Amino acid sequence: MSWVADVEDAAARVRGCRSVVAPFGFEPIFVGSSHTIKPRRFYVYLTADRDGAKGSGPEGLGDGEIRVEHDLAREIVRSVLDEIRIVVTSSDTTVRDDGRRGSLYVRAIGTGPETATVLYARYLAALPVLATTGRLRELRDYTHRPSARRYLMHTTIALVSLYPAIPSPNTEHLRHITDLARHQRDRDPDTGAPPEVPARPEELAALGDIILPYLSKISAWLSGPEPASIGVVDVHNGETSWVRVDEGRLDTIAGRIEACYRGTPQDP
Repeated sequence: MSWVADVEDAAARVRGCRSVVAPFGFEPIFVGSSHTIKPRRFYVYLTADRDGAKGSGPEGLGDGEIRVEHDLAREIVRSVLDEIRIVVTSSDTTVRDDGRRGSLYVRAIGTGPETATVLYARYLAALPVLATTGRLRELRDYTHRPSARRYLMHTTIALVSLYPAIPSPNTEHLRHITDLARHQRDRDPDTGAPPEVPARPEELAALGDIILPYLSKISAWLSGPEPASIGVVDVHNGETSWVRVDEGRLDTIAGRIEACYRGTPQDP
């Protein structure tokens, strides 16, 4: 079975888990190819049944959602990733004594009728607007968190395949940010703590000279001829942000992302 199918199978055994999405983020580039990735970080986002009002847990999660996160993480480790070293949910970080490598992140992102895949695809489609309007956490954390720098670099590379009509960074620039992303530090394997490392001058230059100018072009296109206020859920913290975009254009890109995730890419 595939990673996605394995996670969906695990989720089906967890009470209260409505839907899951388990993206690597590079699906727009590698879908339909023979490329094999060997990730060290695994991300699973879920929607859960709501049992009661908005909770007092991390980021407003209720007890039921936190339980589903823990239960799904436990089931994925048991049945899919038995060698994983670090398990991160919205409320806990666990370092497994018998784990050897890698990190698993499991987060609840909704309790409504929309699936986790729909929420994820819409978030990624809207990411350029969130970044250029200062509402993307990874942009705010770029100066001091390696994980934020890696995420923005990787996402910029993946977006090139989704927006072929928008002038993208040249090949040399893409190679440069790929190399920078490769050298960002991971969580401490003994404590699970995320590192805080100040951005180097070349990393700050990559943000100002390559990443943000490109995301600004995409953001301008997404605004389109008929902008409206659209809500998107940030899959990293579950918060809803409102963006001014052309809904038709946003849905077009979100549809491409969903298709890539399912392995059936659409023509741009």
